[in-house]
Amino acid sequence: MDCNKSNELMMQYMDGKISDFEFMNLQNHMKSCQICNEDFVAYSSILTNFKDNTDIIEAPEGFEVAVMTKVNRLNIYPAPKLDKAKILDNIIFVAAGVVFFLFGAGAALSIFQDEIITFLVANDMQILANIVLPYSSFISDLVDDIVQIGYLSINWISQNISPFSSIFFIVFILLVVIQLYISPKYSKILKSKQKAI
Repeated sequence: MDCNKSNELMMQYMDGKISDFEFMNLQNHMKSCQICNEDFVAYSSILTNFKDNTDIIEAPEGFEVAVMTKVNRLNIYPAPKLDKAKILDNIIFVAAGVVFFLFGAGAALSIFQDEIITFLVANDMQILANIVLPYSSFISDLVDDIVQIGYLSINWISQNISPFSSIFFIVFILLVVIQLYISPKYSKILKSKQKAI
């Protein structure tokens, strides 16, 4: 037994909540550990003094309410401040996650449509197959449309913008993203560091 467990058992002994077996283990530990033995003697003497003292002092009326009122005024646990930018970021990330999940699930459903329907029908899940089939067709068409828009966009860029200009176009998009998203966050960090100084 280690000293931490011994200390726990001492507290249980003081509360009168220790079993005979635990008390025997505690005594065996105290035979080999001088520090725990001294602690037990000190705790026991305190407990004996409290038991011998029959004068019970009652707290005055309203004492508990007054103490708790003062504790609440200390504001040890202040309410968290809502950061609207973080909330908006979280909403955007959750929305993006949902869109990407649905797109991924739709792509998988589009690619493996026949296998999924065959599996559902073969395993007596005809009702589920009847539900999945119309949605899988819709999602398959939607995925095909999105892929087609992507190809058309890439073709338009490659036909209308020279390779050298496309680099500037990509850099421009990156700069816009930095200006709108990263720059405000960086300025907040700088302001918080300046306040700390």
